[in-house]
This record gives sequence, structure tokens and C-alpha cells, in this order.
Amino acid sequence: HADLGVSLPAELPSADDGVSIRQMDWDADRDAVAGVHEEHNRACSGVIRRPAELWEATPRWRSVDASRQYVAEVDGRIVAYCLNGGSSEGSVEEIGHADGHEAAARALLTRFFAACRARGAETPRIDNTTFLPWLKDIGANVQVGHYGSWMHRINDLGRLLGLLAPTMSSRLAESEANGWTGVVALDTEIGSFALVVEKSHVTVAEASDAVDVRLTFDHRQAVSLIMGQARAKTFAEGSVDALAAAALDSLFPATEYRWHGWGGV
Repeated sequence: HADLGVSLPAELPSADDGVSIRQMDWDADRDAVAGVHEEHNRACSGVIRRPAELWEATPRWRSVDASRQYVAEVDGRIVAYCLNGGSSEGSVEEIGHADGHEAAARALLTRFFAACRARGAETPRIDNTTFLPWLKDIGANVQVGHYGSWMHRINDLGRLLGLLAPTMSSRLAESEANGWTGVVALDTEIGSFALVVEKSHVTVAEASDAVDVRLTFDHRQAVSLIMGQARAKTFAEGSVDALAAAALDSLFPATEYRWHGWGGV
């Protein structure tokens, strides 16, 4: 999980005139914010699904101060949100936007930076790397930090692969490797399986010696692979041709890992 330590630029950018920012009304706005949250994080790993009950209970049980949360609206519709933390220098614990509304999220960050500067906090933190290019464009000095520990384990790799197989099939069908056919062996510390790929359809089978690509990895590496933090080709025995490598990247795509503290246990 990465975060951004930001040294504010001398001149802050102007907010988008078409964006209206206001304090979040937790009860009235949480359904809309939940929808934006799911949309913004759908292609990421590490994000814990939040049922409606968690959104409702959060201010009481998760030490989230509802008065420190903001939303951005365009034409009366909530299209971005910003959940601010309570560190002395200021922090954005979570920020998200609907598709096509990154400008609204940037407006929220601009408001946040101005508030930080007003109280003398020049080095806020953002718990999301999405905005790194924009921060550099506005002249901010940014340090990327990483949390080094994992708190995940896979209890049943075969069942997990079975649940992932339909999504793997869809990704492969839409990729440049949709014509690849073969068997990917997974020899792991937590079980051995095979992914059988035919006409962009992926099925999970028992381990076999008749394979086209063999991946070998331990439990920690399995978590990294499933979470999109390592390339499958890294664990391959022998050489892998370009089409097979592209197929592996579709089966196990790289993703941004996001972990939002109050969404956890």
C-alpha cells in the first residue's frame, strides 16, 4: 500500500468553477458516496467491501468525524468525496470520484490544501496514488511512501481461483491475448492447480504435468499475485513467449493496491 507525502507548492491551483463543495451530510449523502466509492475502487485490490450497515455505523464505531468529510457536486449530483483524517499536518484518508469527474476530486484536494495552509500545515498526506501526476503538475514535491506489512492469507486457493475464473475469462476475452490457448500450472505452498484456457474461457483443474506455463510461488507471493502486486511471469519456470506473457497479464493483472483503514476490522 502506497501513500503520498505532499509538500505544498508556493501557489495553489484554482478550483473548477463548475464544482460545488460542501460538508458531507453523513445520513443524507452516504448512499451516493458509497456508490462513488465502489465506482472509483472497482479496478483496485485491497479494498474491503462496505455494506450499507458499515456506512451507517461508521461515525460511531470507526472514529470517523463526520464534520471533516466533504463532497463535490456537479449539477446537483455528488460526483466525488474526500474523507479527511486527524493528523497534525492533515491527511486525506480516502478520496474518490465518479468516472469522468477527476476534476471534482482535484477541487476537493485544492480545498483541503488551502485549509492545511491556513493552519500552517505544509506537508499533508494523501492515502491514494491516483493523483500523483496532477500533484507534480501543480508544482508539489511528492514523496511516495509504502506500508511494508501484509495482513492477508489465502485459506482455500482452489476455491478462490474458481471464484476468479469468470473474471479471468472476461479479461482475457477483451485482451490482445484472447487467442491464446494452453494450461497454466500453479505449483504453490498452499496447493497445486491448473488453469485451463481455451477460447478465452478459464477453468480450474487439478494439477497436471501436461502444461504450457508453470508458475511456482510461496504463500506470500500468492497473495502478491492475486492482489496484483507481482507479475505472473516473474514466477515462471523457463522462458515465456510474448503471447503467453500477455495472457498471464490478463489472468493476473497489475492493480493499484488501496487499503482504507476505517473500512477494515
